[in-house]
Amino acid sequence: MNTHWNRIEQWFHQALELGAPEREAFLARIADDDPVVAAEVRSLLASHDASSGFLGTPAVPPPASTASPGDTLGPYRIVEEIGRGGMASSIAGHVTTRASPRTSRSR
Repeated sequence: MNTHWNRIEQWFHQALELGAPEREAFLARIADDDPVVAAEVRSLLASHDASSGFLGTPAVPPPASTASPGDTLGPYRIVEEIGRGGMASSIAGHVTTRASPRTSRSR
């Protein structure tokens, strides 16, 4: 990667960790050495601040209700939740009705 962009990236990440007064002093020191790089870092910081929270709100709201033990889901009665993670949960259930036998196809 280009050393120009390496410096911008490094200083951007350092500036993110600073409070507002310290950040301004940090950017002023960068600008004394290289005003173009300081302007780029300042622009990245402004974009970052404007976009914070982008991933904080789910794109799709969670379901209004979830299945609980004793509920039925199709032919199954839910017994318990056995795991949760990522984007789903796993549940254990028992069949409450017999499945209808498959009919053979005539040719």
